[in-house]
Amino acid sequence: MNDETTFVSQKQQLTDKFKASIGANVPTAFEAIRREDYDTDDQYVDALAAYDYQRENVDPRLAELRRKYSRLVFEENEAKRKAEQEAEYERIREKTRLDYSEQKAIEKAAADEATRLYNAGKVEAKDIAKTAADLQKQMEDKAIRTKAGGTLFNRIMRQEYQAQKGVTPEEEKRMAQDTKRDLFGPGKDW
Repeated sequence: MNDETTFVSQKQQLTDKFKASIGANVPTAFEAIRREDYDTDDQYVDALAAYDYQRENVDPRLAELRRKYSRLVFEENEAKRKAEQEAEYERIREKTRLDYSEQKAIEKAAADEATRLYNAGKVEAKDIAKTAADLQKQMEDKAIRTKAGGTLFNRIMRQEYQAQKGVTPEEEKRMAQDTKRDLFGPGKDW
């Protein structure tokens, strides 16, 4: 990220914080109330008026309490989400295994590190095998944690993508391929 982009990003964050502090980030009645939710124009107009009336005539103490409870509910939801993610991470980590090439790379790295420690005089010759085994175990644990963390991160991103778009990335890719096939026939490229 260059300095100009960083400056623009910081400026936008500052602007957003200022708007929130003065209440300018509160949506208008037309943004908050959906027309589709009401059968008649009169019901819709009443809902718009009620929204504005409620927004303008709120007791400051009530608004402060609402912000307080809103923050507490957010923190509670965040704690639940974090606990669920940690439990999911543990389940993934227990199922995660290293493939053959990853295992061989770790064995080689552990042996090289044990040899380096021996050459540096930090390990005696009789302890090289034990040191290599200990290093291998540590490296395997780290590799499994990293792999499980990546898997969890991908799941979270897919869920977020689906929540925003309504479809998973795989479904969207399949739909795009179906559209290409329908437009250009099977086996044709753009």
